[in-house]
Amino acid sequence: MNLLVAAAAAAALVPQPGSHPFRDRSSQVDLLAPPTVIDCQAGHTYGIAVVGVRFLQRSRAGSVRAQTGRAASPFQWVISETSYWLRSEIGGGWHYKAVRPRCGEVNFLNYRIGRRRPGVHRVVHLRVRVRAAA
Repeated sequence: MNLLVAAAAAAALVPQPGSHPFRDRSSQVDLLAPPTVIDCQAGHTYGIAVVGVRFLQRSRAGSVRAQTGRAASPFQWVISETSYWLRSEIGGGWHYKAVRPRCGEVNFLNYRIGRRRPGVHRVVHLRVRVRAAA
């Protein structure tokens, strides 16, 4: 039974079709953008989007954080989840995390790329539209 749960969790961390990697040139970090439309199962309030990061040898980023959120009003931002990758902890290669955007709404995905100097961050903004399945 535990093997089945572990296999389901591993399958959730496989990039979806339509995901594409891109490089943040200022920090030399590769990021994985999820597809722009993610289907939700009927009756669920959250979908699953797989995000990823790959640090390069010459990377100037100290850490990367992925946030998903939605605009509750034109002046209010609601963060639903935050995932951290710390460069000193993970080494090379692609590393994936699942974030859960809200179904039926336009969600925003931000990668916050931290520099080695404290207080210096760069934000990469992506939009993810999560569509509820009929």
